[in-house]
Amino acid sequence: MLPDVAIRATRFLGVTVVTAPIGQVLIFLFFAVLGIPGVAANAFALLLITGANLWLSAKFIWALEDAETMHRYVVVFVLMSLVSLLMSSIGVAIAVNTSSSSFAANIGSLAGYGVGFVLRFLVLDRYFAALTPAMN
Repeated sequence: MLPDVAIRATRFLGVTVVTAPIGQVLIFLFFAVLGIPGVAANAFALLLITGANLWLSAKFIWALEDAETMHRYVVVFVLMSLVSLLMSSIGVAIAVNTSSSSFAANIGSLAGYGVGFVLRFLVLDRYFAALTPAMN
């Protein structure tokens, strides 16, 4: 049997595998097709995908049900999403200023998001693991 933290980490990765490609398509459409500046394209994509990511994470990873816990989760999740936005925006700004590729915003976003991804899991798991039912 896997430890609960390994199960939660695998589920967290699973949610990301579902939502990240959608965000990357949105970034490409906003940046390369519509000509929106890279950092703004990144922010718009994150804004559009955050609701789905929040809901999937709350239900699938931590199995949060009661309203009080969900309110606390939303606050922490949004704060961590802002940290991810900051990290990915820094990556996007560097990438679009050093490359003329139409995928520059995507590459920068992925690089910054990767750092934010690990940090977000560690913080969210720290706060909500104790509220999660046993998974084995």
